Amino acid sequence: MAGRGSVRISTLVWRNAFALGLVAVMVALGGCYLLRRDPEIPPPTGARASQGDYSDSVRVTWEQVDGASRYEVQRAPEQGGTYTAVGTTSETSYEDTDVELGQGYWYRVRAIVAGERGMWSDATMGYPGEPEDAPEAPTGVRATAGDHTDKVVVSWDSAEGATTYEVYRLDDGEDAYVKITDTSDTTYDDPVAAGSGYWYRIRACSEAGCSRLSARAWGFASLGPGADEAPARPRWVEATEGEYDDRIRVTWSASAGATYYEVYRADDDDNPLTLLGGDGDYERIGEADAPEYDDFDVNACDDYWYRVKACNEVGCSDLSRADDGVRGTPMEGVSPPGGLTASYRTYANRIELSWNEVPGAVEYELRYTPNGDEETITVDGTTYAHEYEHANGNGVPAAEKEYEYRVRAVGVDACGHTDWSLAETGVRSGVPAVPDLTDIETVANGNDDEQTHSVTLTWTWTWKPAESPNPVDDFVIFRRRGAAGFSEHATADAEAAATDENGDKYLKADLDYEPANEDDDPVEVEYTFTWTEQITVEEETSFSYRLRARADFDDPDHVVEEARSSASNSRSVTLSGP
Repeated sequence: MAGRGSVRISTLVWRNAFALGLVAVMVALGGCYLLRRDPEIPPPTGARASQGDYSDSVRVTWEQVDGASRYEVQRAPEQGGTYTAVGTTSETSYEDTDVELGQGYWYRVRAIVAGERGMWSDATMGYPGEPEDAPEAPTGVRATAGDHTDKVVVSWDSAEGATTYEVYRLDDGEDAYVKITDTSDTTYDDPVAAGSGYWYRIRACSEAGCSRLSARAWGFASLGPGADEAPARPRWVEATEGEYDDRIRVTWSASAGATYYEVYRADDDDNPLTLLGGDGDYERIGEADAPEYDDFDVNACDDYWYRVKACNEVGCSDLSRADDGVRGTPMEGVSPPGGLTASYRTYANRIELSWNEVPGAVEYELRYTPNGDEETITVDGTTYAHEYEHANGNGVPAAEKEYEYRVRAVGVDACGHTDWSLAETGVRSGVPAVPDLTDIETVANGNDDEQTHSVTLTWTWTWKPAESPNPVDDFVIFRRRGAAGFSEHATADAEAAATDENGDKYLKADLDYEPANEDDDPVEVEYTFTWTEQITVEEETSFSYRLRARADFDDPDHVVEEARSSASNSRSVTLSGP
């Protein structure tokens, strides 16, 4: 028995020794295969998402991770939500432009080192914002397309209120635009390698903040033609549309290596040969040494199409893409629109306008004068409803305020316009007349501990039916106790509480009044209203009252609006205690 026990012990010792030896061999070979674990790539620290700093984007930033070649950015609609990829970048920042105002987003970032993905950073929340009084985004952004071999010239229209501009560029292989410079000019020369191209966007800035990013523009630096090659065809051909009454001006981007340009014209661009790269119906009309050509041999208001070739001593390029233009001229001899009418206190939430059609007009310009400043609205037809935009609070047209309107016709294809018509005045109704609080009566019914008073208010309200179709709906009563301030206290329904001078119950249907003769003076109708409440006091107390007339307007075709009159006169009463 003892011998068998010795054998078992020796076998276990041998097996354990073999296992330990195997582990030692694997460690010596650099393996550690049984316990292998990849080294962890740490998460980026300092992750932060902008909160209202940019009007059309959220910018996420973080600290550099050693050895990282790229970073992945993910986004979720809420904390703890499902994250989805939004982009990758080699920078330590990412601009997410696929965002909406009023929406918050959660972001996380991880580094990629030698092809291995690291741990996610802590989540950070950001949202876009619209900086108050910030400039609008620049318009007219353009970039040269092969005009130079060593740069791309980016330009844009100035933005009102902007003091500086930020230029952003999207590099090849990147997912986000990166700011490359700040400038106070409206042009920037971006030095780039020949043959390279980029997308550009611009942001306008002032002390109040920066605008959203502009629309994008593509530009590139040309490789340039070889010694035995013709230049590339011109790009960005543009023909004026009514800016000149004696010509059409055609412009285009310069082509590297071109010494002159040939300009071609057609009456239309429908010939199928032009779609195949041929000249089609285009005829050569002239040459230009610079990328600009004035065509004087055109009829007013007719449409013409233009294409351009770039040439040098070797030959000419293919035709450029086409653009159409028109020569403008005033609508000579055409009278301005007649029959202009504007509603006068007819509608509670708008002024309705109409005028006669002018033959040949494609649109009309309607001008009005709020607060002494002229504003112009472009209208397609011969009617327009100038509505009170209650939602955005601009208050135009304001109630009970006169607005002077004029209209003119605009010719076909920007071919001039007529003179302005005679003026017509319109008014939007909507503010009820101010009530007149005429009397307060009290009746006391007391006992030993407290005194109860019946308090009755009496007021009159005047309406001119010939001027306004909007009667009062109810009255808002304000009350002050002692020396405290006035606060809204109750509402008196006009239909239930009103009686006219004959003692008849006030009904809206009875107020559908129109004078037999439009030239008659407005008829004033005065209505008397009463309202009663019970007040119990424990000691002598003073109360003061005032009220406003209110009208509610609900027009399904326009806007919903509530209008209140100014506050009435106030009256006070002192109630005795027990």
